[in-house]
Amino acid sequence: MTENNAEFILNILNKSHLSTAIYQGEDLRIIYANQAMMTLWCANQTVIGKPLTVAFPHFQEEGFVRILQNVWKTGTPYIASNTVAHIVDGPLVYKRYFDFEYKPICNDQEEVIAILNTAVDVTRQKDAIKTIEEQKLKLSFNNELEIITHTLAHDAKNPISIARLAVSHLQQMQDLENENLKKWYGLIDDAISSLNSIIDKTVQLSKAKSYEIAQNTINMEVLLRKWIDEASILYNKPPETVVMGQFLPLKGDVGAIYLIFSNIIGNAFKYTPKDSTARIEIYSETTSKGVVYYVKDNGIGIPTQEVNSIFLNFHRASNSQDHYGKGNGLYIVKKILDSINGNINIMSKLDNGTKVRLFFPYPTN
Repeated sequence: MTENNAEFILNILNKSHLSTAIYQGEDLRIIYANQAMMTLWCANQTVIGKPLTVAFPHFQEEGFVRILQNVWKTGTPYIASNTVAHIVDGPLVYKRYFDFEYKPICNDQEEVIAILNTAVDVTRQKDAIKTIEEQKLKLSFNNELEIITHTLAHDAKNPISIARLAVSHLQQMQDLENENLKKWYGLIDDAISSLNSIIDKTVQLSKAKSYEIAQNTINMEVLLRKWIDEASILYNKPPETVVMGQFLPLKGDVGAIYLIFSNIIGNAFKYTPKDSTARIEIYSETTSKGVVYYVKDNGIGIPTQEVNSIFLNFHRASNSQDHYGKGNGLYIVKKILDSINGNINIMSKLDNGTKVRLFFPYPTN
């Protein structure tokens, strides 16, 4: 290639919007970078002639230098997409995503004489895609909860109808025996209790639907003791033993956290065998990515083959028929945790209790 031709090509590359650089030698000296690449790097012409590790030490820490060295040694090109890289601009550090290629340039003897680096900043596209995916997930999440809410609202009509029928019957019959009175009053009471339960679930779903990550610090020590007492009264089952471990604080919305723990703790009491008293163990631990809570009980357990299906909407384990419930409590818990990138895992065996693992990720800014 003549000097004029080389100058002509470099002039074109300088005007190109495609970020382009050329490295040479095992030390990956930067022998060329167009203005687009300089802008991408937040650098200037002073980096020309310097080894890449000297000009941009953080590229070595992030593994790019090792990849380039492999391209130089093997002559094998390297192509990547949506790859994260940190760009340093003085005291500022920017997290960006790139599509890039390291292409070896070889002589007639198939020896690598240079590496051509082209790159495209796809951060905006990735952020846009992420936003779209989050919106789709949120819409899907909200649509599912809308369906459940409408279903529960529809279910509320049944106990109302029963209560109205019972009241009407009482109004028409003046001379009822005491046993009949007890029967009809009991019917009304049961209908009202059912209605109250349905309304509570509907409110829970409405809260779950609008749940977003909050940054409030929640003192779990006080709240968990309160929620255990509430569940004990609700199910009329004073616990024989409650083992309290370490209660780490959580970041989030106390209403959503209540929905999660009230369902899990409530199940621990609800599904205690009728001839037994409840034994519940609660503790927490930290991981590198968040806080984990465990709730263990001595309940009736779940058949092993059904554990994976209990998060389905309105699904109940086959051995739970003697215990009142709608089958949507764990579904709600999972949906809330999914919305914050948390998760729930259940370990259980029939007649051998249940252990629930709840993971709460650290909030991200």
